[in-house]
Amino acid sequence: MDRIIYTWKTTDINHFKGFTERGIEVMKLSVQSANKFYKTELFCDSEGARLMKINEIPFKKITVVDWLDNFKIQNWGLAKLKTMEQQTTPYIHIDLDVVVLEKFKKTNYDITWGYYEVDLSRFPEGVSSKLEYSSLDYHLNNYVNNAKKYEPSKLNDFDFGRVTNNSVMIVNNPYPIKDIIQELFDMTSKYNIEFNTTKNMFMEQFLFYQLVSSKGHISKNIYTKELYSNLNIKTYREDNNFFNQFLQRAFFHWDSFNKLDEKEYNDIYKLLLNKTKSVF
Repeated sequence: MDRIIYTWKTTDINHFKGFTERGIEVMKLSVQSANKFYKTELFCDSEGARLMKINEIPFKKITVVDWLDNFKIQNWGLAKLKTMEQQTTPYIHIDLDVVVLEKFKKTNYDITWGYYEVDLSRFPEGVSSKLEYSSLDYHLNNYVNNAKKYEPSKLNDFDFGRVTNNSVMIVNNPYPIKDIIQELFDMTSKYNIEFNTTKNMFMEQFLFYQLVSSKGHISKNIYTKELYSNLNIKTYREDNNFFNQFLQRAFFHWDSFNKLDEKEYNDIYKLLLNKTKSVF
C-alpha cells in the first residue's frame, strides 16, 4: 500500500481545527510527514482546494470531486466516509491532525483502525485503573445518548464497550467497506442533515464500527491498543515519559492542539518537528 488519502469538505460551520494559525501549521506537519512514506492525495471540494493551495499545504495531489462539491450534509465525518465509499484500491485514510512517524506495518485485515477512542474492557498500563467520571460522561454524551435518541430500536444490538477513533483507517479491501458506508448513509438518512457535533461522532465512529462489527465476513483490527484520549489528562512536557512513548509509534494523533497554552503547544510542535525533520 503506497498511498495516504485525506478529505476536506468546506461547510457552513467553521471547523475549530481548520484554517487558523495553528490549524495550518498542524496540517502542513501532517502532510509533510506523510509525504516521507507515501503518496498523499486530498479529495476535496472546490473551495477546499483553493484554501489548501493558498496556504501551501503540500499534498502530492489535490483532487476536486463532485461528490464533495455536491455533498449537502454539514458533517465532516460523513464527508470522510463518502470519500472512502468512492475508493476501489487499498488506502490509508488519515485526518489532518495526524502526524506520521514511520511507515505503517502491513496488515492483512479488511480494515484496521488506529486506536479505540472508548474501550471499557481494559485500561492501558500507566493510566489510572479506575473509570473516571469524565471518561464515562464523554462516552454517555457522544455515543450512548445519541444511540437512545436516533437508533432506539437497535440499543440491544449495539456493543457500547468499544468505539473506534477514525483519525487513522487502513483499508485493504475497499469493497465491503463501500457496502457498509452505503448502508450507514441509508440508515442515517432521516437525521444526518442537521449538524450536531456529538451526532457527527456518533454516526462517523460509533455506527460505522457497529456496522462493520456486525458483519462476520469483514475482518477488522486495531493498530495501537492504547487509548490516545488518556493523553489529554497528562501534562504536556518534553520530559514526560507518558507523552514520549506516543512518539515511538507509527503515528501521533494531535487531537487537542487547539486546547493547549502557547508553551505546551510549542513544546509538542518542536518535538514532532524534530521527529519528522528528515521529511523536510
